[in-house]
Amino acid sequence: MSYCRHLTDKGLLQILQVCGSTLRSLEIECTNITGANLSEYKGTLPCLENLTLSRCFQLTNKGLLQILQLCGSTLRYLNIVDTNITGENLSEYKGTLPCLENLNMRYCKQLTNKGLLQILQLCGSTLRSLDISVKNITGENLSEYKGTLPCLENLNMSYCYQLTDKGLLQILQFCGSTLRSLNLIETEITGENLSKYNGILPCLEILNMSYCTQLTNKGLLQILQLCGSTLRSLNLIETEITGENLSEYKGALPCLEILNMRYCKQLTDKGLLQILQLCGSTLRSLNLFETEITGENLSEYKGTLPCLENLNMFCCRHLTDKGLLQILQLCGSKLIFLDISETNITGEYLSEYKGTLPCLENLNMNYCRHLTDKGLLQILQLCGSTLRSLDIGCTNITGEYLSEYKGTLPCLEILNMRYCKHLTDRGLLQILQLCGSTLRSLNLLKTEITGENLSEYKGTLPCLENLNMSYCIHLTDKGLLQILQLCGSTLRSLNIVDTNITKNNLSEYSHLRVAS
Repeated sequence: MSYCRHLTDKGLLQILQVCGSTLRSLEIECTNITGANLSEYKGTLPCLENLTLSRCFQLTNKGLLQILQLCGSTLRYLNIVDTNITGENLSEYKGTLPCLENLNMRYCKQLTNKGLLQILQLCGSTLRSLDISVKNITGENLSEYKGTLPCLENLNMSYCYQLTDKGLLQILQFCGSTLRSLNLIETEITGENLSKYNGILPCLEILNMSYCTQLTNKGLLQILQLCGSTLRSLNLIETEITGENLSEYKGALPCLEILNMRYCKQLTDKGLLQILQLCGSTLRSLNLFETEITGENLSEYKGTLPCLENLNMFCCRHLTDKGLLQILQLCGSKLIFLDISETNITGEYLSEYKGTLPCLENLNMNYCRHLTDKGLLQILQLCGSTLRSLDIGCTNITGEYLSEYKGTLPCLEILNMRYCKHLTDRGLLQILQLCGSTLRSLNLLKTEITGENLSEYKGTLPCLENLNMSYCIHLTDKGLLQILQLCGSTLRSLNIVDTNITKNNLSEYSHLRVAS
């Protein structure tokens, strides 16, 4: 009954009188339920396992208490996201919540530290997943909690702006031995006092500290000392981490597969080198989006990156051709996705690359203003046989140099050349000779293409479904006719907005159905 905004407490009471004895799941999200008059309900809800009350802004502390009195003994999942619950009156609850495994209190702005303590007293022994993304929580009073959280595997404290290092330490003392996922997005944690933690975090696999602007290099080191041996995913988006002190880390990160350092403006080449020394042998995905990395010192890295499949270096404006070469020497054999858009790469230096990129399927060089035709040729020599998606939009590519390419692009399905102002009709012809038989989507938005020489193209475009030629002001009726002769039988989407097409001579094209 989610979003039944006119549902009343009296109405809910009537419904429960009919089906309460067998109900297993109740969803009343975004209703005006207060819960306060459910004391009038005769009986209990002996089968209820799942209860969703998110965004029930009228729900009261007394009302939640009444509801739990009816179903608390069987409840496994409770969602009170974005309600005004404080939790403080739950000391009045008779009994415990012996089956509760998943509790979501995200955005409960009125939840207090005392209230959280009361809730944990009721269900802490069975809880597996807890979301307390609430700005008021500090965690510091949890030393009063009697017992531990022996089953807790997933803890989300993102946006807990009041969470302190001391508070985090208290929480980990209760659940650190079982925790698998810890989310601390946009908190003020520094990490530095975790040396006081007794033991390690032997099960932690996922750690998200994105936007933790107070996190220090020393703090990160402390954290890794606790969980580095099991960590699979580490997210450090927009932190001040340099990576340079990680040479002090004892051991390696033998399970780390995903590392996200997007917007880490302080990350240095030396720091990246230190990080790779710890986890390079297992890393599958590396995100260096908009960092200051040049890549040039990676020749000092001992070993390779034998598992790396996804590399994102979008907007790394200090990345050099030499640096890219060094990086590819380390990971080229397994790389599937490479994003070097908005960099100053020319591509020409890659003639020195030893080997090929035999697995690369997705290559993004959008806004690579320094990319040359010769450079693109060099790149395609390395990965053309496997490439499925190529984005060279907003570059100065003409396409004409590709007549020198040896072979074809037998797997290419998506080609983006939007805003390629220097692309010529002859260049487009060369490109289509390489990939026309497999191409499904072609974006030529705002190029200078006329289309008129495509009668020279050998074959058809038998798979092309999406063609965007919007704002191609030089496109002619004759040129469009040539294009449609090649792909019209398969085309599903054709965009020619703001062109000079008149449609006058398109009657020659037998498949065309001109819309009004």
